[in-house]
Amino acid sequence: MIKEIEYVGRDCDCCGGARLDEILKYDTKARTRSRTYLWRVRNVVCRDCGFAFVSPVPTEGSLSEYYADCYSFWRGEAIEFSVENRLALLRRNIEPGTRPLFVEIGSNATEPFQQALAEHVGEYRCAELNNDCASDFESLQSLAPASVDILSAYFVLEHVTNPGEFLAQSARCLKERGLLVLEVPNLYIYPVNPAGIVWYEHTNHFSPRTLAAVAEAQGFELVEVSYQDCSRPYGFAAVFRKTGAARREATAHADEAEYRIARACMTEGANLIQNYYAQLREARERIREAAQSGLPIVLWAANKYCVDLLDGMELPESAVIVDSDPGKKDYLHPLPVRLPREAGDAIRRAGLVVVNTSLHAGEILGQIRSEFGRELGEEEVVIIEPGFQILKSASGRSEAAVPVS
Repeated sequence: MIKEIEYVGRDCDCCGGARLDEILKYDTKARTRSRTYLWRVRNVVCRDCGFAFVSPVPTEGSLSEYYADCYSFWRGEAIEFSVENRLALLRRNIEPGTRPLFVEIGSNATEPFQQALAEHVGEYRCAELNNDCASDFESLQSLAPASVDILSAYFVLEHVTNPGEFLAQSARCLKERGLLVLEVPNLYIYPVNPAGIVWYEHTNHFSPRTLAAVAEAQGFELVEVSYQDCSRPYGFAAVFRKTGAARREATAHADEAEYRIARACMTEGANLIQNYYAQLREARERIREAAQSGLPIVLWAANKYCVDLLDGMELPESAVIVDSDPGKKDYLHPLPVRLPREAGDAIRRAGLVVVNTSLHAGEILGQIRSEFGRELGEEEVVIIEPGFQILKSASGRSEAAVPVS
């Protein structure tokens, strides 16, 4: 059963402008515990200030239903991040001799960070927006006014449909001069790692300038921006201080430079993504051609790229999927994933080998040569080289959008 995500109109949250340039539009299907959801994503850049975002945007009700279902489906997958990077940023900004109340928004699967944080704060609490996750508070609205010393949201704000309201609620619950710590994907690196664009759950694409502008409109001042101490390599971290200034309504302001930079970053990132999809189409065609020979076809590496490759494609009976990690055996359920030794005959006789990772392609081809005595010719190998990394979502899974053909 396919359920469509519901959408509502959206102007720019940064300046209120309605002059929006469409950069990348696609439909995608996302599988959850009980159903498949259809997303219709339209990425735009505001011509007035350069803020990049999704317009129209999913409704709150539609997102709540989706997140509740997908969290349960992907429960238990670890989220990769640097605990030390988070702590380094906090050490610089926690006032010596204090034991602040620290509240984390969206704390799913961050236990190592919570444990390491204990020696730096007086109390740790969490507010998980997903009802399936254990938390101390159900939402930002559940926090008492002026009660929190430090509020954090690591890779959360890019998923929020109304970042201005989120930041206003953050200011409400922070004490005077309290700190807000944010991490988000970095728009400026999309030309080399554009996975943040195609991740269909992302409704905002922040640069340091646009994030600061949205936060300042809600009574925050920027304290620090860090790239090296962001806990994931594709983002940036920012620390804001509550100033107590009256909330300012968003008003249009010209920022031609940010507009041109954002448009270039989004466009070049989108071009990389389209090249990736072209690779997948070519690989599917090679698989269909190889199937006519009757020889085995080996798809090596059960990962996100393999998921993308198989989307909407009927796998030939002669094809086998191989991965050296025994933990991947159910990754593509109901399709089986075999260990190399279990697929030895198919590997030795393969008419085509599709390697779903350019990073480990040399190692895999060397293993095929040394363990199975097979020297593959150039025409017998396809290597998927996306040119960018796959992000992990807030729910923890390594997925990105696949346009519906």
